[in-house]
Amino acid sequence: MINNIIFDWNGTLMDDTLFTMNIENEMLAKRGMKTLTLEKYKEWFDFPVINYYVKMGYDFTKEPYEKLSVEFMDMYLSRYKECPLVPGTAEMLKSLKNRGKKMVVLSASQEDYLRRQIENYGITDYFDELLGLDDIHAVSKVERGRNWMAKSGLNPRETVMLGDSVHDYETASGMGVRCVLTSTGHQSKERLLKTGAPVVNSHREFLRLINKM
Repeated sequence: MINNIIFDWNGTLMDDTLFTMNIENEMLAKRGMKTLTLEKYKEWFDFPVINYYVKMGYDFTKEPYEKLSVEFMDMYLSRYKECPLVPGTAEMLKSLKNRGKKMVVLSASQEDYLRRQIENYGITDYFDELLGLDDIHAVSKVERGRNWMAKSGLNPRETVMLGDSVHDYETASGMGVRCVLTSTGHQSKERLLKTGAPVVNSHREFLRLINKM
């Protein structure tokens, strides 16, 4: 039986895929660079995010990645409240809470930004812990998740991670827990299927799947 669920945040619970792509396109257009289609965005988006910036054509000898990260984050944080939750998120969290499940968010976002965002949606009380990184550069959450899992005392066989990226699959594998991926977010369904993990198209599908795990 699944008793513990670890959620990714961006693209999994927070519906910010188009929002993020639009900010990236504003930055690209300002520099006279080619903008992204949604298909190309989902094909290129990756962790560490610096690799994705290389694919977009940035030259770090002209503009350091750290400067670009700050520019993106300033735009993101000033407008993220435009984003809704992924459809069905509140209902899913309520259902899982009512069934006594332990729920945690594990994100590549800086932890204080993560907490601020979750509080904005009024869903903080559903979660037992909120786990982010210590800077804005979205490098990797594998180590953060592995260290937390080792200290948590949770049974890995009773734990599943829901995410929207190949990196979430890598994180779940590093933690020794099962993984389910959702096509609602930042990477294409085709990329997700290549991991071999189950891929769902909605939170309703996820609830049905974990009932069988």
